[in-house]
Amino acid sequence: WQPARSLRLSWHPGTNAAAAGTVEVEFIASGPERTLVRLTHAGWEQDPDGAARRARYAQDWPAILGRYARFMGGAA
Repeated sequence: WQPARSLRLSWHPGTNAAAAGTVEVEFIASGPERTLVRLTHAGWEQDPDGAARRARYAQDWPAILGRYARFMGGAA
């Protein structure tokens, strides 16, 4: 955790912590009152069903980030 810069955490919702991946969220200033949010989801090789879960998350993360952007008053 680096306040106002980034957050990194283990990610294993509904799965065994031994198969946890990582999610890192970075907040990057990109102009006056603008912030780029970069999300990196890694560690799929830890999960026996990693390829299938990665495909599902690849579809879901854009929608989740879009809702976050709208909540924060920005554009997706």
